[in-house]
Amino acid sequence: MIYSVKGKVSYGGENLIIVDSGAVSFEVIASSATVSKLVNSNEEVSVLTYLQVKEDGMALFGFADREEKEVFLELINVSGIGPKMAISILSSIDSKSLISAINNCDVKLLSGVKGLGKKTAERICLELKDKIGASSAGDSLFILSSKQTNAEADDAISVLINLGYTKADATKAVEACARNNPNSKAEELISGALKIIGRN
Repeated sequence: MIYSVKGKVSYGGENLIIVDSGAVSFEVIASSATVSKLVNSNEEVSVLTYLQVKEDGMALFGFADREEKEVFLELINVSGIGPKMAISILSSIDSKSLISAINNCDVKLLSGVKGLGKKTAERICLELKDKIGASSAGDSLFILSSKQTNAEADDAISVLINLGYTKADATKAVEACARNNPNSKAEELISGALKIIGRN
């Protein structure tokens, strides 16, 4: 699992960036929003990632922020939506507008995305309307004692989601750990959350 890659963006094209990280350069598929945010940066950047493993190869998808990654993860859970289609959707509609469109069942806006039909747009609204909302828009589901702890909790939740747990289960478990141990690091929160999930 590759949680993120750090380095300088040496190239940016249509839905693609190259991140130079030491002796290794990563080819990362990304939305047009992420490409535009990162391609002109002269400093080292951290790109959140999702690794797709298939029989015919692997592909790395990247995101400039956690909000976009979380929306992406929700989209690929919808039947008929693969990672590349999810990136196409996020290239056509920014994550905040997409969240709003789903919650308002704006099928017309969604079906305007190239390659996305009306039935699939309706399916996205139906399956995600109650799953995607304030938390994906970047609002914390819980208040922690410090900004540092909040960042550690966000990282822990993202890792658990990457491990295959639902966002609701990951958030609930991390929240419980963070309340009991407000100064915990992400690794400690992940370990504690896994124990809590295992008991349920």
